[in-house]
Amino acid sequence: MSGLEFIEISCTKRPTRIVVPTSKSYANRLLILAATDPREIHLKNLPPSSDVTAMIRCLQQVGVIIERYEGNSVIVKNCFPECEVQNNQITELLTGDGGTTNRFLLAFLARGKCRYRLLTDGRMGQRPFGEQVDVLRRLGVEVEIGHLRGQFYFEVQGPYNFFDTSVCVRSSKSTQFASAIMLALHDLLLSRKSSVIPIEVNSSEKYLKLTSHLISNFNNASTFDIVPDFSSVAFFVALGAVLGDLLIINCSQSDPFQADAYILEVLKMMGGVYSFSQEGLWISRRELWAYDFDCALAPDMAPAFCFLAAYAKGNSRLKNVTVLQHKESDRLAEMQKILSLFEIKFTYNEKECFLEVEGQSEKTIRPAITYEAIADHRMIMLAAIFMKKNSGGKIVGHHHVKKSFVDFFVQLENN
Repeated sequence: MSGLEFIEISCTKRPTRIVVPTSKSYANRLLILAATDPREIHLKNLPPSSDVTAMIRCLQQVGVIIERYEGNSVIVKNCFPECEVQNNQITELLTGDGGTTNRFLLAFLARGKCRYRLLTDGRMGQRPFGEQVDVLRRLGVEVEIGHLRGQFYFEVQGPYNFFDTSVCVRSSKSTQFASAIMLALHDLLLSRKSSVIPIEVNSSEKYLKLTSHLISNFNNASTFDIVPDFSSVAFFVALGAVLGDLLIINCSQSDPFQADAYILEVLKMMGGVYSFSQEGLWISRRELWAYDFDCALAPDMAPAFCFLAAYAKGNSRLKNVTVLQHKESDRLAEMQKILSLFEIKFTYNEKECFLEVEGQSEKTIRPAITYEAIADHRMIMLAAIFMKKNSGGKIVGHHHVKKSFVDFFVQLENN
């Protein structure tokens, strides 16, 4: 392993007090809304996520003034496209591999008149985007896609010049397509008495409700606090339920607009115990029972549920698992790989679209392993909590967790 970057996971130190990052889903939505509003907007407690960092950097590059204060808080001081500097050149933006970052920026930049090239990373070129490109073109926006210097790119030039009374957005593969249009055009849609109608919504419906909630309440305030990220909470809920008492300090209530808050309901259905107090969210260890989880309800929660299923009595099913194939990785394939590394029995039924995990005794301890990570933060976190439960191990390429949870490994050792 000489020359390769890796981190060692200890099985002797068990986390007991955790601080999770705030939500990048909230942060990137609010950044887009703030960048379309002429008022000064304060956003407090932004997460140090690479997706959010990329969003801020790109907004600044197109003329939006964003100033940091008090660590992770910012003031957005002007709006787009009023701040756009007209030129005949293509402005290149390094957008990273984030779904919200790329999809939201693609719709947002079409408010302007200049031409922008979004240079992406990772698997973005393999992830769904066709439905969003189609609706942008229907609205008069020029959109091209291609590869340049080994990177997949979107090229976009507005402005929007066609509106019906309603804009239908096919969302069978991602609700981010509809959210992107809703956020980018919220003020124009209101003034023209138009609306976005998501159709063929197969998963992640709560993220659409989050978008609608933020838009409808945005004009009522100029300061917004970003809430804890339940996608991150879910991993420590799962770990605490299996290993023992654990406190998530900065999580004092559930969130009806985050799909992954469903982890608490699932834990309860499996026989687990949790409680909120002034200190935060307490997770206690209890005997867990098998449960069937529909991945379409909360796709990002599937890895945490997979861990719970591995230590529940009986066989648990993850249903509608094809929604996991279009993330930062093919999570369906990668979860099976991780289950195999830890010798956990499972069956994948492709025809009926479910993954069945056979629960094993909590007393079963597997030997230390080395996991060569792909560029997917959720899969790295899943492998890490399996290591923590068993005999530890090494993760090569662990740095990809910075996409959502920069100090994940610090928290994992925090007792």
